Amino acid sequence: EAAETNRLNEAHWQPVSDEINDALTADIKLLQQRCRHEANNNSVIDGGIETHVTNVVGSTGPTLQVLTDDDRFNSEIEQLLKYWSANCEFQDDLSLVDLLEGWTAQYLFNGEMLVQEIVGKGIADYRLHDLGAEAFDMTIQNPNIYGGIELDANEQVKWYHVCDPGNPGDKAKLPKEFTLHCYRRRFAMQRRGL
Repeated sequence: EAAETNRLNEAHWQPVSDEINDALTADIKLLQQRCRHEANNNSVIDGGIETHVTNVVGSTGPTLQVLTDDDRFNSEIEQLLKYWSANCEFQDDLSLVDLLEGWTAQYLFNGEMLVQEIVGKGIADYRLHDLGAEAFDMTIQNPNIYGGIELDANEQVKWYHVCDPGNPGDKAKLPKEFTLHCYRRRFAMQRRGL
């Protein structure tokens, strides 16, 4: 009886694709747009997101405390991180707290976040570029690329294909080693957040 499908429950029990990445690739943009719409237009959802962001990030963000036997070294490292944290975003001069707040919110209404690491010669030259989930290039038709994520022969992430949402012709291919893609994995082999 539990497996019975009839006119009363047939609309609820729709078949689901066996391949999670195919399902995500087909609908992810629409799902993210709807989630962002609700977050922007529903005060209850917005309040829940803001409360979650405050609980996760706090008012000052994380603080580093170095505990070695060398107090001078400890202080220098702590000050270096404090300096970097004040202005660590590549393009918009955002602080680490600003980025963490944005990422925590993005994770809730986009289901994922995408960040490019820009590495310079020293720690002060290391920057983060918040690309946003909408930067994934969804136009590529290739069996090894799912929603802008290219896999190698072992089905491991190799490249992230991105484009500027305001200028879709402006495309780039980012190596996995310098790209942070965070999402909650609910299914084996899942490549995108939901």
